Amino acid sequence: MLDEPLEVCPTAQQNSPPWLGAYLQRVGNPDASQPDLASLARLHEAHVTHIPFDMADGFLDVEVPFALNLVAQKIVYGQRGGGCTHMNGIFAQALESLGFSVQRTLAKTFAHGVCRELSTHMALVVSAQGKRWLCDVGFGLRGPIRPLSLDERDDQLTQVQGCHRYRVTRLGNRDWLVEYLRGECWQGLLVVRDADYNYEEFRVTHFYNTHAPTSLFASHFICARPHSEGGDILQNGTLVCVQGKRRSSYNVRTIDELVRLVKSHFNIVLCAQRFRQLPPGISRD
Repeated sequence: MLDEPLEVCPTAQQNSPPWLGAYLQRVGNPDASQPDLASLARLHEAHVTHIPFDMADGFLDVEVPFALNLVAQKIVYGQRGGGCTHMNGIFAQALESLGFSVQRTLAKTFAHGVCRELSTHMALVVSAQGKRWLCDVGFGLRGPIRPLSLDERDDQLTQVQGCHRYRVTRLGNRDWLVEYLRGECWQGLLVVRDADYNYEEFRVTHFYNTHAPTSLFASHFICARPHSEGGDILQNGTLVCVQGKRRSSYNVRTIDELVRLVKSHFNIVLCAQRFRQLPPGISRD
């Protein structure tokens, strides 16, 4: 219930953004009473479960926010999701308010098995109980449900999260390679830099992801939500749902159908009249 008292780490009482309590309610009030691994895992899974990956802003008659107070208005109070900068940006600030040590870092993604040249993805490295963990609530369909261990003792070990399989390999002193098992083959997911940046330093990558003609997210309407047995992804007018070994798809053609689909599968409320640009393959009627 929304009126239930929240139990959080005492640190949060001293240094927290005004939206922290509403954020915890938004993600289902997970126990965050201690800045330990158990709380980190609960918070990560709660965020992924309740807040979808949502790159709709580029098609709407809205300004795409960057400042975290505006991002909070969108995600926490506006019942929307976001991309990597929005999702991991707000998650990082919440974690710090709850007593965690957080590094905001850059990562490269893969396209068709090839690592991209530009580091355009924001990810987090969080310390808990003497180990470092990769947190990424803003990747999308194949993103981790819970934190991934970056400990050298777990190097190249398969990390199981429901039906998802990940492994992390240290690359020299600077990077980690994160791979995802698809069928019988390991495929690159991320190359994560071992570095620490201020949130403001992600402004350029955020602008690229949301505005550049070469960005997938500037030209395609994408919503996604992973879960332990697979996940759902909507790209333009095609929804794909993965549940274990079962895969189903559904196509829509009109903006009204798209709006209904986004609400039913991702609990995102959009208005058809607010679309300044239609996604590829979608018509007004």
